[in-house]
Amino acid sequence: MTTNLTRIDLITCCTDECAIAPTPLFALPSRTFACVCGHELAPADVVPNLDGGRLWAVDPTGALGWVIDPTLSLEVIAEALDELAESGGSKYAARAALDKAYAACADYVAAYHVGIA
Repeated sequence: MTTNLTRIDLITCCTDECAIAPTPLFALPSRTFACVCGHELAPADVVPNLDGGRLWAVDPTGALGWVIDPTLSLEVIAEALDELAESGGSKYAARAALDKAYAACADYVAAYHVGIA
């Protein structure tokens, strides 16, 4: 999981020309995405994340990327709170549970910043 509150994990252009220095894809008025070299990608061509843990999104700058599904983040927060309650006074177990909850909260906030949560 990421703890980056302001950015999403960017999806970059993967054409042969951009493979040397991958560039992010940005939203266009035509409802497609393109890299700075002009290679376009339709929303239908964005490969879905088959494990169901991430969703594609567009950040405030127009860049295409991935965020953790906020539903998954809430489930992880609930698990972490259960682990904290069951830590039995162990400082290490409590710290691990709090770290897990913090990371999930950060993922939720990242999704919120792109309008998904």
